[in-house]
Amino acid sequence: MRVAVAVVWIVLVAGPSVALAQPLSEQDRRIAREHFDRGTAAFERGDYTEAAAEFRAAYALTRHADLLYNIYSSQERNGALAEAAEALEGYLRDGSPDATRREALELRLERLRLRIEQDRLADDTREAEARRAREAAAAELSAERAQREAAVRAAAAAEAAERARREDARATSDALWVTGIGALVAAAVALAGFGVLAGLGAAEDASLAERCGRDAGRVCRESDTATLAALNTAADASWIAGGALAVAGLALVLAAQSARPPDDGVAAYVGPLVGPTLAGIVAGGRY
Repeated sequence: MRVAVAVVWIVLVAGPSVALAQPLSEQDRRIAREHFDRGTAAFERGDYTEAAAEFRAAYALTRHADLLYNIYSSQERNGALAEAAEALEGYLRDGSPDATRREALELRLERLRLRIEQDRLADDTREAEARRAREAAAAELSAERAQREAAVRAAAAAEAAERARREDARATSDALWVTGIGALVAAAVALAGFGVLAGLGAAEDASLAERCGRDAGRVCRESDTATLAALNTAADASWIAGGALAVAGLALVLAAQSARPPDDGVAAYVGPLVGPTLAGIVAGGRY
């Protein structure tokens, strides 16, 4: 760097006795020298970005090839390898280094190109790794989204199945409840019929006692007792039917209560009803 700066410095201050790449006016010569001085100061303090810019401004005015070496040195130290290689290529093409220096600089240029290629490959590798990382992240995100959607669908299906199950259970419970209440009502009717038939049987028995029984002093014939026998048979049938219907109705009501979903707010009750003058079963419910 020191050699190249000295050569360019001589060119910039020597005047017309030294051949230039293009003629310079005094104003251009002064401006080029100012750029060169600022570039040299920036290079010495380590500000290679400013140094390269100032040397490039001087080169734009003078087109002197030795300034390309200064640009190369600044850009290489600044890490701008592609710009450094371009400047060094220009220096080797347009400059006049001796054979030994040219050989050394050509070797530098080859090494510089190798570094540029290695950096390019490293950048490509990093970009490929970043791309793979982005693709993996996208795939993971897609998988998580698919899992969430599947979980939502499964939850919705489970909720629909539970709702259908509850509706079926409620319908079954309602049917059992209605049938059970109907059986209990029929049992009450049958038991009431038993009471009526038992009363009629008692009245018929008393009438037979007066006509042909113990009070009449003679034996009743089978034809006399036919009505009483029919009433007794009907009363027995009513009692048996009423009891069977009551048991069946009670079982159906209890089954309806068990079949209904527990949080439906439904309550049912069935129990005996006993009083001084009556006996039976009472049932009820709340929906």
